Amino acid sequence: MDVAIWRGLGVEFDVLYKRIGTSGVSSFLGTYSWSRDRSNSFEFPILAKFRLSSKKPGPCFSGGFAFRHISGSGTVNWINSYYGPPEFGSGPYTTHYGNSSGLVVGGGVEFGLWHMKVSPEFRYTRWLNGGLVSDVYYTISAQNQAEILVGIGWLARSR
Repeated sequence: MDVAIWRGLGVEFDVLYKRIGTSGVSSFLGTYSWSRDRSNSFEFPILAKFRLSSKKPGPCFSGGFAFRHISGSGTVNWINSYYGPPEFGSGPYTTHYGNSSGLVVGGGVEFGLWHMKVSPEFRYTRWLNGGLVSDVYYTISAQNQAEILVGIGWLARSR
């Protein structure tokens, strides 16, 4: 949601979902194993947005805070070929989740396309703390996050 306030200044609220995790392969004395840990990440950025021009297309810049909640269940899978036929196993493991917050800056361009507003944007987030630690493998989410996002919205009709 993007709300214009005054002379090119506005506020933007987003809800972003992504699947996060790690995968790894290890080998020791003829035993091979593969592991995977996956979780759900929900991000809630609240940004101040500044448009340099009211005309479309036009550049815009944003900055603010983001809050993140990580949830879901981690699973480890393995293949073991030590002295016998390969075996496959999986099991749920407890994963400790956390909430984190971060600083966000971004820049992009906005343009109109039919009755829609399209706004591709480069966004950088610096998370102030990690959010995912697994009991099986020590996994923590990266603190630096760079993304290319494309926002699509409807243009409000003025009467």
